[in-house]
Amino acid sequence: MLFEISPILLLGFGLGLVHALDADHIMAVSVLCNRRAGVPETILYSSSWALGHGSVLFASSLLLTALGWSIPESVQLLAEAGVGVLLILMGVFCILRFRKESISLHQHRHGNIVHTHWQNAKHNSYESHRSIFVGMLHGLAGSAPILALIPVTGKGDFRPALVYLLVFMLGVLLSMLGFGVSFGYIQNKLLGRDQRLFEWSRHFISVASITVGGLWLTRLL
Repeated sequence: MLFEISPILLLGFGLGLVHALDADHIMAVSVLCNRRAGVPETILYSSSWALGHGSVLFASSLLLTALGWSIPESVQLLAEAGVGVLLILMGVFCILRFRKESISLHQHRHGNIVHTHWQNAKHNSYESHRSIFVGMLHGLAGSAPILALIPVTGKGDFRPALVYLLVFMLGVLLSMLGFGVSFGYIQNKLLGRDQRLFEWSRHFISVASITVGGLWLTRLL
């Protein structure tokens, strides 16, 4: 059985890799990671997004497959509109936060080496939870294409559909982790080289999020 559906599973893994790099996904995770510089932070936020995305997609797909239902088009359109609104709000909130944030750029010297890093009195532990919520919204909005292949994998058996979803989620997770590591590395390089350039990049990402969100809503009209 597994050998028979292995091409579908490979396709599911590939679709997961590509699906994670959708424009709205990349933009949302970029804004989430834009709040703090560093590879560990971007890994946390990108993996949290993948967790939220996968949990909703997994639960809804299994439930709908078991019951033979489909997500109403109105619900899916509402979720997609929510993605656009969320991108706009995230961009606006980041710009406002950059003006008021309590984070300060701290430099200190060890011999001839100057270290630059963010110093913050508060650890915003809720940021990873926000990443999960954003991922959940994306999972609901993008579930229809994933559900389309589940009947092909199942053919009356529920287990292949379960394996397909897990493989797809693995592809999404690995792809988004790869993006998170790359994004965090670039942020660290910018921060270490030129503070002003780093600040401009943060504002650019926020403005890009607002722009993508607006275009996303326009597409739904």
